Amino acid sequence: MQTVNYALSWHLPQTKNFKTTIGVNGMYQTNQNKAAEVLIPDYNLFDIGGFVFTQYTKNKLTVSGGIRYDTRHDDGKSMEVGGTEKFSSFTRNFSNISGSAGLSYEVSKNLALKANIARGFRAPNFAELASNGAHEGTNRYEIGDNSLKSEVSLQGDAGMELTTEHVALDASVFYNRINNFIFYERVPNSTGGDSTITDPESGDELNLYRFAQQTASLYGAELSLDIHPHPLDWLHFKNTFSYTRGKFAQALDGSDNIPFVPAARLITSLGETFCTRAMWSVIST
Repeated sequence: MQTVNYALSWHLPQTKNFKTTIGVNGMYQTNQNKAAEVLIPDYNLFDIGGFVFTQYTKNKLTVSGGIRYDTRHDDGKSMEVGGTEKFSSFTRNFSNISGSAGLSYEVSKNLALKANIARGFRAPNFAELASNGAHEGTNRYEIGDNSLKSEVSLQGDAGMELTTEHVALDASVFYNRINNFIFYERVPNSTGGDSTITDPESGDELNLYRFAQQTASLYGAELSLDIHPHPLDWLHFKNTFSYTRGKFAQALDGSDNIPFVPAARLITSLGETFCTRAMWSVIST
């Protein structure tokens, strides 16, 4: 795989309250199979996007927003393995508009409130579009779908930051609605069980999965608390908690839970800061 990333941005002259940037960035990528086993085809990919971002600050209020347009061209190559066509050629074009707007307000020198709303999109990658082979890391035989659409999301989040002499607290919540969410889906057999396939290259018997799409929602919260009590200012008791819930709009196999969503996570650490700024910690999860 060979990848070239490029970016060009222009920072407009800053005024008393405004900072604005316009620019363009993107990527050119080629992939060529040279290994014994093949999962995705040879391909060429090119994408480009232009954007404008501005930030307005006055007194304790900061408002920021941006918008960008992206387009991507995918060119998948045909390929034969053992005299049989494993991948057929195809071309796809994806384009869409993304944008965001947010604000932050300093209630006091110790407390800040923030809120954001954003619209985003993601074009399917080549594994999702064209996989046809064994994924050795997951013990699955994966089948792509080159008719997949782009994911389009609308997200809102809000949070607070509290900083005092001995306590630092950062808390936020989010909700993300995703249309055409891409995920792994098992392929059922005639009896409703798992379909299996014999990998022609390795001879292994593998479960058969395909990429599919559905409307989904992701929501959750993040919390970070750092306590360094006086007179033990060198002692830091840090706690970080994160929780994400994922649900499909329509249940699959009797469940509306999105697979592979990580469980709730709590990390607690106790650290000491020396004069040399060294830190030790004990972490429990």
